[in-house]
Amino acid sequence: MALVHAIAMDATLALFVTALVKRRRGDRRTARRLALAGTATAGAGAYPGGHPVFRMGVGVEGR
Repeated sequence: MALVHAIAMDATLALFVTALVKRRRGDRRTARRLALAGTATAGAGAYPGGHPVFRMGVGVEGR
């Protein structure tokens, strides 16, 4: 699950960087679509990253 999370976060970064480049070149419509895709990818990738923490308690110290 960690590998899926890492790949999704890398894809998110790539989409946002590409959106930034497109926006700076004046292609705002494509930049918005890429940013929206980046947001969706981040949301989808957050589940496999959060699941081990909240359900299984991985990396959580008890108090």
